Amino acid sequence: MEISCSVCRADPAGRWKNPPAMVFRDRHQPGDAERPKYFCRDHVSKKRNAELAEIEKVKGGVLR
Repeated sequence: MEISCSVCRADPAGRWKNPPAMVFRDRHQPGDAERPKYFCRDHVSKKRNAELAEIEKVKGGVLR
């Protein structure tokens, strides 16, 4: 299974685009249950970005 941003192809290993990027599943974007869509931090929806910001606030770090 290939996990990379559905928009810019960024991935955690930096194979397709440098620098490597954290990739998140975005429940707020349409996607197939069998093939979920993943997005880098630059392309997640505003709702998902707010959720990630809340997680960062609780954990005291930046998810990248």
